[in-house]
Amino acid sequence: MPLVHACREPGCGTLTMGERCLEHELLDRGRGRTRLRTAAGRFRGPALALALAAAAALMGRASGRLLP
Repeated sequence: MPLVHACREPGCGTLTMGERCLEHELLDRGRGRTRLRTAAGRFRGPALALALAAAAALMGRASGRLLP
């Protein structure tokens, strides 16, 4: 494989030493962060609800033990 070759993105003729040119590499990283934020947002609500339910269950058990 040659040291310098064309970017692997279709239609890009920029020569690079990696798989993609800097412009496409930065675009790909930006997309990855956006996907991660979206996924984290989807799980935040259910995780919070589960944590509150677990805390309520533990508090209910603890208050039940304290009462005769």
